[in-house]
This record gives sequence, structure tokens and C-alpha cells, in this order.
Amino acid sequence: MADTPARRSWSHPVNIVALLEGVVPAAAQAQVLQRVLAIAKHPAGRSVSGGPGGAWPVEEIPSATFYFRFYLARALEAVKATENYVDLLQPWRTMLAEGLTTWAEHPEPSRSDCHAWSAHPALDLLRVVAGIRPASAGFKTVLIAPALGPLTRVTARHPHPLGDIVVSYQRTAQGLAADIELPAGVTGEFRWMGARRPLAAGAQHLRVE
Repeated sequence: MADTPARRSWSHPVNIVALLEGVVPAAAQAQVLQRVLAIAKHPAGRSVSGGPGGAWPVEEIPSATFYFRFYLARALEAVKATENYVDLLQPWRTMLAEGLTTWAEHPEPSRSDCHAWSAHPALDLLRVVAGIRPASAGFKTVLIAPALGPLTRVTARHPHPLGDIVVSYQRTAQGLAADIELPAGVTGEFRWMGARRPLAAGAQHLRVE
């Protein structure tokens, strides 16, 4: 997707928003997603070279910086591709390796090493990876749809007005084992790889094969 009708420039953020807003033609969605994910794995805010055989429409496409990747997560939700999310967290692993305890605005050299807009993995580790989100107004019901990517074990605790939602996932040779605890009065649905299971208040053990 070009930045303007003149089609003289292309950018990572524009294509992220195109996926998020559903304006990419269905026949091209997989290809656009593949390119968006490939560019996202390059350093944020830096230019990347075109792919082999002219795979990119222009010679260089800047990769979206840290704060804008919040919208990349929303785009993955929109096109049902959240299993790719964990693989996109390398910039935050790099910040930890550099000794940062708050999130930078963009890669070094960075003027701001305490940038609230770059903190969105704190949301999406619960919302996307653990898969916990409201399913109705006031969080009266919950949808739990984990996107573990390459992870084999995940345990998470999500605050709720009536008490914590606690989940624990373990991949098995047959599929997924999930232990889920919902507060009293809260019900919902569990989804994983096309399977659906109802959730009741209290503790429950699920196996999805």
C-alpha cells in the first residue's frame, strides 16, 4: 500500500494501518502481512534493503519505531495473526540486555530512555500472549485466546474488578493443557487453534488437542 495516491513512497506504518483498518484486498492480505512482519524484524526506525527479486516496491522501507508497534499488535489481531507477536519482541529484549529498566523512545542513540508509548508489551503480554480480554461491557464476561508463538509454557495473572484472572498454559505432544481460574460471577470462552470451550467461574482444567 502506497503512502499517497501518487505512489512515490511506501512505509511500514501505512501498511500496518492498512491491515488494521481492513483496506487491503483479501487476495493481497497474506502478502502484505508477510512484508509487514519481515520489516518489523529489522531495527525499529531504521531503513532496510529491498528483498530479493524486487520483493519490496521501493529500495528501502523504514521500519516502524517502538511506540507505533502498538498498532502492529492491533493489526495482528485484526487479521488473526497474533501467533507472530512473540517473535516481534526482540527490540525489548535488546533494551533489557543494554541495562534499561524503562523503555526507550527509539533505538540508540535515544534522547528519551523512559518513553511511556514504548511500554505497550506490558498490555499485550496479557492481552495477546496470555490472551485475556473483556468479552462484554464492564468485563462481565471474558474471552481467553492465547497466542503463544514459540513459547511452550506461560503463566499470567490479570486484575479484574471481582478478583484476579489466573491462567497457566503448557504445550503437550497432543496440543495444549490450560488451567484457568475466573472470579466468582464471571464466565467466558476459551479459544485456541480453532477450538472453543465455555468457561465457568472458579478453577477449571482444559485440554485442547
